[in-house]
Amino acid sequence: MRIMNSGRHLKWMAAVLPAALLAMAGAGASASPAERLVVLSGGEKVGYLHADRAEDRVTIDYYVDNNGRGPKVQEQLRLDERGYPLEWTIRGESLFGAAVDESYRWDGGVARWQSQADQGEVAARTPAMYISGDGSPWALGLYARALLADAAHTLEVLPSGRLVLAEAGRIGVGENDLPVTFYTLTGIGLDPDLIALDADHRLFASLGGRGGLIREGFEAELPALQEWARNYEIARLEDLQRRLAHRIDAPLRYVDVRVFDTLALRTSEPVSVLVRDGRIVAIDDTPPQPGEFVVDGQGGTLVPGLWDMHAHNGMSSGLMYLAAGVTSTRDMGNDTTLLANVRDAVTAGRLAGPR
Repeated sequence: MRIMNSGRHLKWMAAVLPAALLAMAGAGASASPAERLVVLSGGEKVGYLHADRAEDRVTIDYYVDNNGRGPKVQEQLRLDERGYPLEWTIRGESLFGAAVDESYRWDGGVARWQSQADQGEVAARTPAMYISGDGSPWALGLYARALLADAAHTLEVLPSGRLVLAEAGRIGVGENDLPVTFYTLTGIGLDPDLIALDADHRLFASLGGRGGLIREGFEAELPALQEWARNYEIARLEDLQRRLAHRIDAPLRYVDVRVFDTLALRTSEPVSVLVRDGRIVAIDDTPPQPGEFVVDGQGGTLVPGLWDMHAHNGMSSGLMYLAAGVTSTRDMGNDTTLLANVRDAVTAGRLAGPR
């Protein structure tokens, strides 16, 4: 795998763009090549994703067994000429074995759906894009193709929300330098999904954690793709840290806050709490002093940082932990190199995260 220079980009685009456009134009009326992807974890195959299309119908078989866990679902889709779902059924088992029986249908200007999460219906003059709750990663390619057809690469979706697609980079994969483009897909989960599409905008890989999903026959390329994705993610998170972090070198004083008295089993009246060098040094009625950084609690309750005693930390988990009030974690199993890098980056202040 190697990064493609700008000149190569232009030659590659000139060569593949007409073919890609022809493939897209005929997508609604002809059979498409079968899609075969492999699920890998820790360098071992733990599942597969098979998708077959004939005319406007897509049949998907998705199976994962990773240490006894993993989704096992079968999907049936019927698409309109734009690639939007008219019908979508998903049946099987979720990650931890719960029964999945999800469905979506657009008919006569009404979109209806039901899943483990919810059910509902809305008026929709034209078919809308539905975000499945328990579908396979094949849907990531479906969403990306719809977003690429929109000039702003933005799409309002059902049951609610908005998807945004952004190009992250281009690489050549394998001995023949197969052109692959990375995209971030934002709006499905708390973190952006990082996916790779081929020149025909079909899903080539979905990356995350210690494993990933990659096209069959390219399994040996996954570590290189993961390294590219890891570097991209680190750069994204370091940029967020630079823009969002508040660095406070002065003593920190919280005013107008309440604290829980564990001996009296009650919440105190409003007090002042002084923190110096990361430690609480006083809880009293002292007003702010010169040189202190003051936070007005507005009568709220100040609670200690929470611990997660069974964590599996990743590069992007730090922001989520802090948002939930978790300031310390105990990691129970991880890639030791990754974990050491996360720990060192948090300690040095390059990444946001708990101790």
